[in-house]
Formats: sequence, structure tokens, C-alpha cells
Amino acid sequence: MKKLLLVLIALPMIGFGQFPGKDVNLLLNKELKVLPKAESLHEYGYDYFFKNKKMKKKYACCDSYNSKYKALVNKVFKVINIEPYNSDYKLLLENDETGTVYFKYSTRFKHSFPFEVIGGLDYPAGFFCKDIKKTEDKFNNEVTYRSPLLEDLNFTKIIKNDNIVYYLSCNTIGSTVVVDGKGVILLLDNGEKIEWSEEKIDVKVSSGGNYVYSCFIRLSSEDIAKLQQNNISDFRLYIFDNKVENSEKYKQYINCMVEQE
Repeated sequence: MKKLLLVLIALPMIGFGQFPGKDVNLLLNKELKVLPKAESLHEYGYDYFFKNKKMKKKYACCDSYNSKYKALVNKVFKVINIEPYNSDYKLLLENDETGTVYFKYSTRFKHSFPFEVIGGLDYPAGFFCKDIKKTEDKFNNEVTYRSPLLEDLNFTKIIKNDNIVYYLSCNTIGSTVVVDGKGVILLLDNGEKIEWSEEKIDVKVSSGGNYVYSCFIRLSSEDIAKLQQNNISDFRLYIFDNKVENSEKYKQYINCMVEQE
């Protein structure tokens, strides 16, 4: 039990690369680098690596029944093939030093994907349009488009009586409570900033005991134009910063919404 608690406490210290979720085919022919873990987790090695096609024998066994940490850390593999495996997938990985290795890939659990995707994932134009949800209010004819809500950044588009309004919501975590914070800054990958210095920041307590800071901002036509052309690399709510992962999808979200006009 003590070791299990140690793992759960240390998990947030592990860095994870881009995770394609259900879109596993985006990994085909990409190079994956096995990311280092927090030192306290070295003794547990890496799970889900196998040396045989039947996925019965662990590769470089064993650290706590898993593949040895030193045998895999910082290794770079090329994804040669992807096959269904029960409700998950099997990645066929190759490396000149290790030879063929098999990895059990889960579409559901980001924490089980211990890789950096070298060069990032290549998304086709409009790839994320499928994630935009449309709702219609039959009482007032209001039409709403929303990007996925359970993300750090979310866009909303509302159409009513030929009037179109866009909103941006942001969420980040802080370990201390601030009830009167102001100011939102988006950093774009072209070096520009979009800033709302007087925007009030809301705060509530999360289930984990931290504090969730959020904002809800009406976007101008100038803001929208910048977001259509550039990725958001980071944002700040008052003094609390958040680095944006997989930022390409947010640019696609706003472009998908604009195309609905």
C-alpha cells in the first residue's frame, strides 16, 4: 500500500508527450521517445512494453514486473505498424539497438502513454471540426457552437437574430487562493500577445483541494483573426500560468466555427 501511495503522489511529476487518444493512426511512421520519469518512479520501470507479438512477455523484464527503466528511458522508436488488440491497440516499434518491441496502447488513458512524439503529430486541415458541438434553442432560435468543454481552453459561438458573438473560456490550477485577481494574457507562437488587463478572474475549490481559476471573455473580430492564424502557446490568469499542449487544435476550433457563418 505504501508503494502504491508513492506512485499516486508522484504521477503528476511525470511529463507526457502528445497523446492522440482515439486517433491512434496519427502515430504511424512517427518516432516516439520514451520520456524520463521522476526519480522516485525508476524502480517501477515502464509498463505495457512486450517482446513478443502475443504480448505475453515483458520487454527487458523486470522492475516491479515491468520493463527495466534503464533499458527504455530516452530510447527512440519508430512506429512501423498499428493493429487492434482487444479493446486497445498494439504498436509495433523498431529501434536499431533493441530490435522489435510491442507496446500496448490505450485510447483512454493518457498517463499510460510515456512518449514524446518527435516533431509532433501531423493533423490534417479541419481534423478537429468533428469535435465542435452544435445546439439549437427551439424557443428563441439561438444556435450555439462549442469546442470540448473539459479542456483548459474552450471556444463558444452564439448566433441569434443574425448577431454572432464569440467567447473564450480559460481554466488553470493554483495552489493558493486569490479572490480579486484580474488580467488575462494569451501568448501566441508568433511572439504576439492578446491581453485583457481588467478581466476579472473567478476562483473555486477543486475536488483535489487546489483552486481552479477561470475566465469567460467576449472576443473581438481582431482577437478572432489573430487566433485563426496563430497557435496559443501559453496563457496567464492573474499570476497563474498554463502551458498549452496540442495547441494546433485550438486554432482549428476557431477556424471551424468561423466557417459555420
